[in-house]
Amino acid sequence: MPPLSTVVVLSARLGSVLPAAALPVLRSAAAVYTDADLPWSQAGAAPVPSPDKLAAQAAAEAVVLLTHDPAGAAAAALVGAGAEVITVAEPAGAALLDAVAVMDRLRSPGGCPWDAEQTHSSLRQYLIEETYELLDAIEAAI
Repeated sequence: MPPLSTVVVLSARLGSVLPAAALPVLRSAAAVYTDADLPWSQAGAAPVPSPDKLAAQAAAEAVVLLTHDPAGAAAAALVGAGAEVITVAEPAGAALLDAVAVMDRLRSPGGCPWDAEQTHSSLRQYLIEETYELLDAIEAAI
């Protein structure tokens, strides 16, 4: 039986944060590959080879793939070859980071001019209307 390979699915929100469960497999892997958009090449990870080459290598030795895309061709090739999948558990409230990123983009230079000039006082007039929209959304979801 060939050594078990592993696909480590990283959170797009949390960047290159590794789950603790990935550390032992990274230490014992014959090769570690990473998607081009991840910074792990600086730590010795190589660019991902073709899915066929990756699956063939995984049949002979333990390899690890660090990726943001669990549905990508390389991940699918390893999973098809019986690889274990480890994912990053996002902390409660991590999705709030998405809203913060949108607000930052809108209010930063080059963002939305209307949003950039708003203050608490200027937005006050929209509070009741937005509150009714929130109540409608909650009632529709129930």
